[in-house]
Amino acid sequence: MTNGEKQERYRRKEALKKMAGEAAMRIQMSGWDFSGQIERIPESLKRLENAINLPNNWTEDDYAAAVKVVQNIMLDTYDNPHLLNNDIHDHHSKEFMNPQNPNPFGTMMEIRKAEADSRKLIHTILSAIELSGLSTPDSIATILETLRILGRRLMDSNNIPRSCATAFAMAAIGQQFQKPNWFIKDFTYALGNQIGDEKAQELAQSLSNFRIGDFNHE
Repeated sequence: MTNGEKQERYRRKEALKKMAGEAAMRIQMSGWDFSGQIERIPESLKRLENAINLPNNWTEDDYAAAVKVVQNIMLDTYDNPHLLNNDIHDHHSKEFMNPQNPNPFGTMMEIRKAEADSRKLIHTILSAIELSGLSTPDSIATILETLRILGRRLMDSNNIPRSCATAFAMAAIGQQFQKPNWFIKDFTYALGNQIGDEKAQELAQSLSNFRIGDFNHE
C-alpha cells in the first residue's frame, strides 16, 4: 500500500469519527433522558463506538457498513421519544378524564407506575433476546408472535383501550376477530406517521388491489 493510499484511508477514518461525533451530539440532545428513555443513550453510544472501530485491514464493505450504522443512529434521534408514554396515557385517559373519577391523583400515579414498569419490562425483554442468541430477524418474529398473543388477549376486553399501540396489536391478529369501529382510523394514523406520506399512498394503492391468497414477496 502506498503512502497516498494510507493517507486516504486515514482521512476516511477521521471523517467517520467526525460523523460519529455529530451523531453522539445528537444523541445527547435527543431528549431521551427527559422522556424516560435514558437507557437508550449508552446503548446508542456503544453502537457508535463499535461501528467506528474498523478492523486493521478494513474493506469498502466494512466502511459502508459502519457509515450505515452511524446514519441509522442519527435517524433514530428524529423519532418521537414519547410514543410509549403517549400510548400509556391514551390507555388511561378515559378513566383519568372522567369527571366521576373519585381519585384522579391515584390514576395519575398508576400512569407513572405503568411508564416506569414498562421501561423495566423493555430492558428485561431485550436482555432475554441477547441471552437467546437469536438473530435480529428471528427476534423480531418472536416479538411479533408475542404481540399476536397479546392482541388476542386484548380482544377479550369488554372495552378495548384506544391507542396506536392497541391498534397495532389488533392489526397483528386474524381477520376473524371483530375490531372496534375506530381501529382503521387509529391504525392508519399510527402507521402513516411512521412510514410517511409517499409510502402511505403506495401502501393504500397496494391494499386497494389486495386479495387474500395473491400476496408474494416480489
